[in-house]
Amino acid sequence: MNGRFPGLAALEEAGAFAVSDAALPYTLQRALDRFAFGLDLVLDAVGARVAAARPWRSISCRGSPGAPAAAPAGRPGSAW
Repeated sequence: MNGRFPGLAALEEAGAFAVSDAALPYTLQRALDRFAFGLDLVLDAVGARVAAARPWRSISCRGSPGAPAAAPAGRPGSAW
């Protein structure tokens, strides 16, 4: 590019256009990379949501470590 597009040259040097597996077609590899990235985001969000929805499942300072804590008030009969 002979310095004509310095922004693109910097991105190329940083590896922005590199594919993770050259054995697969470029479009398929891009799709797989994006899917894996999105799946990681979704799984992290689900884990955070579950942890936020069940805070009493963590170690309680009122009981011994590992002992289940009582369900929070306002949720009678709830298994969660």
